[in-house]
Amino acid sequence: MRKGTALLGTLILVMGLSGCGQVKTELMPVTLEAYERAAYETTEVLKGDITPKLDLNLSAANKENVKYTPPYDGIQVDKVYVQAGDLVKQGDKLISFKSSENEEKINEYQDELKMQQLLLEHYEKLAVTDKGTDYKEDIEQLKKDMEVTKLYIAELNEKMASYTITAEGTGVVETVSDLVNYEKVDMKDKLLYVCYNTGEYYTNCTDDYPFVIGETYMATYRDIECEMELYEIEETDHEKTLYFRAKDLGQVVLANYMDLHIQKTSIKDAVYVEKEALLQIEDKNYLFTLNEEGFKQAHEVEVGNWIDGYVVIKSGINPGDRVVIVE
Repeated sequence: MRKGTALLGTLILVMGLSGCGQVKTELMPVTLEAYERAAYETTEVLKGDITPKLDLNLSAANKENVKYTPPYDGIQVDKVYVQAGDLVKQGDKLISFKSSENEEKINEYQDELKMQQLLLEHYEKLAVTDKGTDYKEDIEQLKKDMEVTKLYIAELNEKMASYTITAEGTGVVETVSDLVNYEKVDMKDKLLYVCYNTGEYYTNCTDDYPFVIGETYMATYRDIECEMELYEIEETDHEKTLYFRAKDLGQVVLANYMDLHIQKTSIKDAVYVEKEALLQIEDKNYLFTLNEEGFKQAHEVEVGNWIDGYVVIKSGINPGDRVVIVE
């Protein structure tokens, strides 16, 4: 940044009034210090082959953290099937609760159903051997009773299913509360947290890279690499939205974001410079050189790709020129 010209002087004005109203003025000499030129950090405009890289940040499209609580108040945990960090799939058991009363009722109805079945078989045999007695009405009533008993068992089994929490999709168990060890738990108690992820990600892109549906691209999450398949592209006049699906969901189930890097075709004999030398004002771009006196001179330039801290210059500056770092 140019240091301002230092101007130091002393100007003393002595004014006196005479009796007839005349003003007498004495001017003292002004002393000016020598102009001090600014010192600028510069960098060279380069020329050579350079490989553009397209960097995309993928966002999870369907990621959800789900908490699980007991289905009823005052019940006891029977068994915990998972621990923190476990990968689960849809339908996997997470936790079950004890229901002695329902279990006893189911056992009673099942015993009753067995007795009804035995009695039905007995009547059916009598109907064959004892032709003088009509057992049809008894047999029909037993069949109706058995259907009612089966309905009771089905209802109780359905209720018992609510005593078991199962996974809603593919996810990772984040936490298991110590409350699972309590004698009784209530509906307000948060026992489990599971993070679900469908493995679908999206990003917006204005680059002209020729993406192809069905092709796979390598993305990273922390130190993990995962193949991502492009399955849909939505295009507008100004940009496109890209939709990817993870090949191995287990690797990225916890990832809110993923980084995807694509190496593009190298640009031959490109003119480029450090991005910190470029000044952008509205829709115009400038580089600054220094003249022989050390003053900045602006050059409007046309820019191309931004590549790893450099910007390609299409016109407006020459390779080998030294330009000022402005940032």
